[in-house]
Amino acid sequence: MPWAPTLAHLLGLGRPLDWLANAARLTWHELRGRGAPPWPIGAAAIDYLAVDEAHRGSGVGTALVTAALAAHPALAWAVTTTADNAVALSLYRRHGFISRERWRGYDGREYVRLHRPAETSAAA
Repeated sequence: MPWAPTLAHLLGLGRPLDWLANAARLTWHELRGRGAPPWPIGAAAIDYLAVDEAHRGSGVGTALVTAALAAHPALAWAVTTTADNAVALSLYRRHGFISRERWRGYDGREYVRLHRPAETSAAA
């Protein structure tokens, strides 16, 4: 197998999925999410949000989500996280996101897609 030494090398580096993502012209995030249901049409997305461990619990994530939602209140929103990420799920649920879809990604992890409807004005 002519590709075996290359694969063994990549496995030794611990980064075979990075190589695969590059070969497929996908980001690592897109590769992990393959098999996911399509994003809601017209919805804004929080594609990736991570807070450094040293700053978790300090309100950084809350501030970022609040700012994004405030900047575009008339849009519906969607976000995806792993099903075992209780901190992220709690953060998004506090901001009105509701779990809708679940699936197992190609990386074997279970994912959850959360949706938040657009805000509607009482004056409208």
